[in-house]
Amino acid sequence: MNPGDLVRLHSGAVHVFTVVEVDTGHATIAPAGDAAAATGAYSFRVPLSVLTSAS
Repeated sequence: MNPGDLVRLHSGAVHVFTVVEVDTGHATIAPAGDAAAATGAYSFRVPLSVLTSAS
């Protein structure tokens, strides 16, 4: 995973996120697309092991 990559929280997930930052074992992700402008949209950290590529 690299900053700018599009990811999902698991293979069946509907929502897409953009990787903002990656460090050892974790990534900070933020909502992508229309969801990025939604009220309450915010970035958060998750373990790299739960992310799957959205492409």
